[in-house]
Amino acid sequence: MKQLIFFLALISLSSCELYTSKVPISSSDKSVIDQKLLGKWYGADVDKENSNILKKTDEYVELLDFNAREYAFTLTNPEGSMLFKMHNSIVKDLRIFNIFPISNDKEVEPVWFFCEVDNVNDEIASVRFISDSLKQQFSKSKDLEKFLTKNIDKLKNEWLSEPIQYYREQYFLWDRVNTLKTTDLEEVSKMYAPYLEIADKTAAQLSIMSKKVLDKAVSAYFISNAYESTKPFDFDPIYSLLLKFQNGTMKVLDFDSNESTFYDRSNGRYYKVKDGVKMGK
Repeated sequence: MKQLIFFLALISLSSCELYTSKVPISSSDKSVIDQKLLGKWYGADVDKENSNILKKTDEYVELLDFNAREYAFTLTNPEGSMLFKMHNSIVKDLRIFNIFPISNDKEVEPVWFFCEVDNVNDEIASVRFISDSLKQQFSKSKDLEKFLTKNIDKLKNEWLSEPIQYYREQYFLWDRVNTLKTTDLEEVSKMYAPYLEIADKTAAQLSIMSKKVLDKAVSAYFISNAYESTKPFDFDPIYSLLLKFQNGTMKVLDFDSNESTFYDRSNGRYYKVKDGVKMGK
């Protein structure tokens, strides 16, 4: 099955074989296009030199609205591209996508395979495929749908693969702006202790340690760009800022020696300061 070999290579499903079917779970009559899914989604690998960095791969998925109810689904890697059509079915509380190859190649077997797409936001989508741990085959869509609905717990816990993350291109770019731009900041504190003594401390632990409370601030602007995930970098933090917000939450930022880079412990992202850290009353 040529398309499955290509697909498995693309999505790196080395530990999972896909379930295939002669019929979809349902027709596309009630399928709805999700605008959040349209566009390109990239695979990612952990950088060999820095495990905190995700590196964009040459493999990507592109979804277009083929018609009002179906997607055109292109899979591309250095070996080439392949085109599929896709529509969704609802099985209990799961949104399952039915995927079918569009090809005149006689080596491409006309079979359906299936995935669930979940946790979609502006930058990340989580995908799980129905694996060949599901053995039953069906000649009618209504029987396949009925079987999956009846066995929804097995579908969720046994037949769906481990999640695979796909990312929008902007996840990897410098112009991903830090979201910390707030007007409800109550207090900013700079820690006195050497960085090595506070590196593994939580915000709550830091709040009771010796520190210098900076000027009371009612607004804080961190105008910055995220480090490009494909580029290794040296980061040598020397001090931390503890930010307390009016709603009681706290955030810790670790700064390097020249204050050009900081690490946000709350989201695990590194930021390159663009115009300096601005705080004001």
